Order: sequence, then C-alpha cells, then structure tokens
Amino acid sequence: MSLDAEMKRLSAIARAHEVYDCLDRIGSLRRHLTALLSNHDAALAGNAKRDCNAFWHRLDELALRADATREVAAGHERPFKDYKPE
Repeated sequence: MSLDAEMKRLSAIARAHEVYDCLDRIGSLRRHLTALLSNHDAALAGNAKRDCNAFWHRLDELALRADATREVAAGHERPFKDYKPE
C-alpha cells in the first residue's frame, strides 16, 4: 500500500472516530438538557428534546457515511452491503 493510500485510510478512520465522539456528546447533552428543562416547563423540554433528537439523527447518518468511508479505505468495495435501514 502506498503512503498516500495509507494516509487516506488513516484519515477516514480518524473522521469516523470524531463523528462517534460527537454522537456520544450529543446523547449526553440531550439527556442533561431534557432533565434540566423537564423540571421547569414540559413543553419547552419536549421542544428541546425534539431538536436534540433531530441533530442526533443527522449525526447518526454522518456516522454511517463515516463507516462506509472507513470500509472503502480498508479496501472493501461494498460497505454495508447487508445494512437495512429500520
């Protein structure tokens, strides 16, 4: 494997890990924010949870793309060939 190919592979893996770290942080923030707001205003808590969920799902989509990028970088031609969305 050439140095350039190895650098691309490592870069793809790093991006995938960054996305997963963001997902973990957003999940933690979502739980914390919901707990804080539920003590004050149920409607506000519901809106905050909905917004956090939308953002979390977007990051989840990015994580799947990062996984696909990592699989391609590892030499697999058909990443997620068995993946079926819910």
